[in-house]
Amino acid sequence: MPTERLSMRHIREVSRLHHSVGMSQRAIARSLGLAQGTVNKYLNRTRRAGLTWPLPPELDDDVRLENRLFPPPCDLPSDERPQPDWALVHRELRRRNVTLMLLWEEYCGSNSDSFSYSWFCERYKEWLARISAWASARVVGSSATGVVIAAITAESLPISQTFQPL
Repeated sequence: MPTERLSMRHIREVSRLHHSVGMSQRAIARSLGLAQGTVNKYLNRTRRAGLTWPLPPELDDDVRLENRLFPPPCDLPSDERPQPDWALVHRELRRRNVTLMLLWEEYCGSNSDSFSYSWFCERYKEWLARISAWASARVVGSSATGVVIAAITAESLPISQTFQPL
């Protein structure tokens, strides 16, 4: 059963304590009687919405603030939504202190019709499995034995050759 959202008053207070007072997430959680994960979740939502403290005057209305922090889900079918560049994601993950969560947040920031974090992780793992299978594949035939980089497909192999993973 999903938990209920915090009131907009609590979310404003979390943002104020973090941005204006400079309290840590742990201290905010203690002072408001919330879990630290809850504080983290709402601070991430405010960051993704591009909000800091003080909030702009147009967001004094609770409904407008809620719409900004919790946008309605996208109506586009999944095949029409923008897909991440998985090769770029893979390259970026090799850099120090870069995580899938960070790359997903960048993806969400650049695409209003983005997918959930779990979708992002699952598709990246699927892409990685396909690439790993191609990179470690070997073509065994009459004259050629070598490592395939990921440039061929199984349909393009001559009948005399077989496609075997390492």
